[in-house]
Amino acid sequence: MPLNLKKKLSKIFKKDKKDKSTKPQENKPLDEKTPVATTTITTTTATVNVASNETIEQSLNAIIKGIQSNKILEVFDKYYHDEVVMYENGTSENRTGKAANRKAEEGFVNNATIHSAVVNKLLITGNNTSYEMTMDFTYGGHRIQKTQWAFQEWKDGKIIKEEFLYGEPKPQSETVEDSFKSIIKGIQDNKILEVFDKYYHDEIVMYENGKSENRTGKASNRKAEEGFVNNATIHSAVVNKLLITGNNTGYEMTMDFTYGGHRIQKTQWAFQEWKDGKIIKEEFLYGEPKAETK
Repeated sequence: MPLNLKKKLSKIFKKDKKDKSTKPQENKPLDEKTPVATTTITTTTATVNVASNETIEQSLNAIIKGIQSNKILEVFDKYYHDEVVMYENGTSENRTGKAANRKAEEGFVNNATIHSAVVNKLLITGNNTSYEMTMDFTYGGHRIQKTQWAFQEWKDGKIIKEEFLYGEPKPQSETVEDSFKSIIKGIQDNKILEVFDKYYHDEIVMYENGKSENRTGKASNRKAEEGFVNNATIHSAVVNKLLITGNNTGYEMTMDFTYGGHRIQKTQWAFQEWKDGKIIKEEFLYGEPKAETK
């Protein structure tokens, strides 16, 4: 190869290599429009009863259901801490520890029947809960209504502290309807004098077919009732119709009774006017009773 040509080719190859050489590229920041994938994880934690794997809310609802179902001791055993301290209107005398508190609960359970337990308000905040409840129950033979707040503090999924706040419970007063039905039951059970003493007003006036002779005042009317009771045995007293309107009541009753040795059937209407929860006026309307024929 001629020397001049060789030099020319050498220059061409050197230039070509120079043009094809690559320089390292600089790392540039991502453009603002470049999409970036992100993941957000949200976790929600709830305090759990370790023993039963229930949340505090579930455990509290189970306790309330137990109260409503007359299963107080069962939920106490399951959901109350061994070191529980209980307060009633700020007092915790003899209410420290599970054994002492169970004894107190037994004292209530063995003497009470719960008719209803309605939750008015319910609050749950972490390990602290509370509810307002109105209870209707019979205790020691007395019907009572009571509204109270109960506040609980939880530890390890169980109640470690509980406080009850309430006013003095008041015996539930009987309605006219309740008293009226008690009178009818008293007649049916041959307890006429007992219901008369309890449910009739001191100023009672009684009428029989429009007449009230010697039937004014409780003393004279009791004497008349005694005259019937001492000579009669009621075999049946069936209520055919029953009317209750405010302070006025009435019933139609068919009675089968023995009086003075005679078996008698009698259907009558009795109308009552009530005052202060007692009968102040009563009127009986009936035809002549008929002796039963054999």
